[in-house]
This record gives sequence, structure tokens and C-alpha cells, in this order.
Amino acid sequence: MNLLNMSTHIQQFDTLAHYFSDELLNGALIVTSTGIKGSYLSFLKSETPMICHDQFGKGEPTDTKITQMIAEKNKYDHDKIIAIGGGTVMDCAKLMVIEGLVDAEDAFTGKHPLVKALPLICIPTTCGTGSEVTAVTVAELTQLNTKKGLSHPALQPDEAILIPELLKDLPIKPFMHAAIDALIHASESYLSPKASNLTRILSLEAIRKILKGFQQMAFHGVEKRMDFLDEFLIASCYAGIAFGNAGVGAVHALSYPLGGTYHVPHGEANFQFFTAVFNCYYEKAPSGNMNELVKVIAQVLDCPKNHVFNRIDHLLVTLTAKPPLKSYGMTESDIEAFTQSVMNEQQRLLANNYVALSEEEIKAIYSALY
Repeated sequence: MNLLNMSTHIQQFDTLAHYFSDELLNGALIVTSTGIKGSYLSFLKSETPMICHDQFGKGEPTDTKITQMIAEKNKYDHDKIIAIGGGTVMDCAKLMVIEGLVDAEDAFTGKHPLVKALPLICIPTTCGTGSEVTAVTVAELTQLNTKKGLSHPALQPDEAILIPELLKDLPIKPFMHAAIDALIHASESYLSPKASNLTRILSLEAIRKILKGFQQMAFHGVEKRMDFLDEFLIASCYAGIAFGNAGVGAVHALSYPLGGTYHVPHGEANFQFFTAVFNCYYEKAPSGNMNELVKVIAQVLDCPKNHVFNRIDHLLVTLTAKPPLKSYGMTESDIEAFTQSVMNEQQRLLANNYVALSEEEIKAIYSALY
């Protein structure tokens, strides 16, 4: 049994300035956002080439945005890409290093072979995606009105640089949704049939760190997160390594139609389905790995094992809102449409479920949250 694949070199620094050097920046193309550029990259020389993803459209990656960014990067001479940002920046950059790729949709549909042409260095500015250590990219496919994940070794970053300072300016809402996303990565990968003893260790440690940080924020106020930025960032990395090896499942599968149709940010969409899916899992198969997972969470939250997912939900909604699905624009007819989209388009993720969920059970989750 394969226990762990990990080819990304991980380092941690106090500041970007401590990490950057003239040698590193020589031949580099930086992919980032206008906000990060203004807040953290003003010390760079003006001739350092830079592409800001939000100049090609707001929000998370779409196949059309990535295609435009690929065309833009071809205007520059460079021998490496440094991606500084959240999941959007890193997911775009992963396709920007693919040899000869012109249309991003071709990567997701298998029409273009995935061969890495350039080294990729990822520096996360959120504590959620874990994209800096995974061979996964996710984008909205505009013709299909859904999001789709793509996993391939050519998408694996060569280096991941962790800098907690970069989380300081992250507002509370995206911070919470990022950290919840990491919690979901850790939880889904722990229960995945592809999990190993090593990935489960990383999953559990990520879960402990994130839940303890959330508890401190709930008790002392959300600004307390500033005392735990390094813990959240490390937890996100741990969860990224775990799910990069073991995969994620139904929570992500159910969230993709919502995110793709109504442009709900990835972590926020995942939050909608997290505890509903896990309560369903627990009702169907409370023993085995599920029993071990709820035992750990119950210890952290000091609650009975059969209450852990409701307790998590209560903790999270004290820190950030979870409105009904209809508040995003979802209609009753979408319940059936989204269910069919999951069944037809997300089998790669559903294969990682702890236990199988039927079409009726998936529809029931959408209906309950609507």
C-alpha cells in the first residue's frame, strides 16, 4: 500500500522579503492579485514581470480566465513561475506551467496532455486550499455551469513557501471560509478509502489545530485568530498533503454545482454541505474510521460522540453565517438538476466517499439545506 507521495519542498519564512533574493527573482514571473501586489510586493523592482489574476475577471478560476492568463504569460521571458495568493492564484498558475497549453478547457477535458514545462513555486495567502502542496486544480467550466477538479502529477508545485505574515490582512469572512475548507479537506481525506496511516495522522492534527483555533475565536473574539496564524497555515498545509494523497468526497462533489452555477466561493459552498454529509455518514456507518474520527473531535470539543457534527456546526455558525441555499439564488428545480450534475459529473469525488450515498440521499441533503 502506498503511504504518502510528497514531492513538494516545503519551507517557512517570516516575511516575503526574507525569502526573496535576486537569484530567485531572476527569470521569475509572479502570478498574484492586485491586493497582494499593493500590500506585500511594493519592495520589488519595477522590472519584475507580474500578472494579477483579477485583471482577467473577478472571483475564482474559470476556464476562460485561465486561458487569458496563459496568453498573457506568453508575452514574458521567464524560466519559473512564483504564485503568491489564495487558491485562485495557485490553481491558475498550475495550468500556466503546462507545456503548450492554449485553452484551459482542453486540460480539464483531456484533450491536451499535461506535461510541466516550468518550475512552480506557491506561496499561499490564505489558510484553506492547501493548493501549495497538491497536484489538484479546480475551475469553473463555463459551458457546463459546474466546477471540476483536475488531478495530475504535472500540477504538483515544486516548492511551497509558508509565510504566516501574509494572512494578517485577510478579512474574517474569507479567513473563516478558507479555514473551514481546510477542516473539510482534513475530515474528508481521513475517511477516504485511499487514506493511509500517515495521511490520517496529518488529517487529525489539522483537525485539532483548526478546531482549537475556532474555539479560541469563539471565546475571545474573531481577532484572536491573529495569535494562531501559523497554526492555521500549517494545518491547511497538513490537510492539503492529506487530501492530495487520499482525496476528498461528497462535500466537494455537492458544492461544485452550487459554486459553478451561482458563483459561491469554494470554501463557503463546501461549508454548506459539510456537517449534513458527515451526519449522513455517521448515521449509516458509525463504526470503524468514523468512530475514531468522532472520538478525536469529541475530545477537542468536549461533547458526546454522537453530537460532534452538530457541535461543529454550532461552533462554525457562531463565527460566520450559513444561509439557506435559496439565498444564493438556487431554485427548487435546481435540487434535481444539481443532484443529476453530481451523479453525472463528480464520480471521481464520489469514489472517495466514506460510504456510498444514493441519488435519493444526495437529493435529500440539497432539499434539507434549501
